[in-house]
Amino acid sequence: MESTEVSRRAQEYFCDFIFLQNSFNHKEHLYSILNHKEHKDFHKVHKVEDDFYKQSKSERTIASLR
Repeated sequence: MESTEVSRRAQEYFCDFIFLQNSFNHKEHLYSILNHKEHKDFHKVHKVEDDFYKQSKSERTIASLR
């Protein structure tokens, strides 16, 4: 095999490697965005639960004072 052929094939493999690496990094980035969104949603749910608990606790306190 000629050295130019080897060089050309090496460049193709390198380009394929870079493409796969970028694809992997893109997927990792998308997963991190998704995890961040799920984490924010988790906190929203807990805030709603906390607010509900605080409201029901104050309602129970008011009811017990009557």
